Amino acid sequence: IHPRNKLDVGVRLADLALSEHYDVLDAVTSGPLYKSMEVDGKKIVVSFDNAEGLHARDGALQLFEIAGEDGKFYPAKAFIKKGKVVVLSKKVGHPVAVRFAWGNTATPDLFNSVGLPASSFISE
Repeated sequence: IHPRNKLDVGVRLADLALSEHYDVLDAVTSGPLYKSMEVDGKKIVVSFDNAEGLHARDGALQLFEIAGEDGKFYPAKAFIKKGKVVVLSKKVGHPVAVRFAWGNTATPDLFNSVGLPASSFISE
């Protein structure tokens, strides 16, 4: 890969090495990582690790999808509530799975307090 902003990549990799391999730095070195999901009626509530200060870029989460028992995923409305993401769709009455940023060219829109993006995931 050839990122245009090489400084940010270098800083992130240095922080990761100092924190994980040298125990020199106590820093958040990852964006939000999928931890678990809980079905709450017609909604799925998603929990993350590294989620302090969870926020959406430009205010709206656009990359969540949920599936019902048929396994077919549909675009979903998602919002942040108490440090978790609530996901729902009118097309899915009984959700069983959730995924985020699953497309080949998805640009994450979910970040933690240090500005690191969430990783794509699927709950199945």
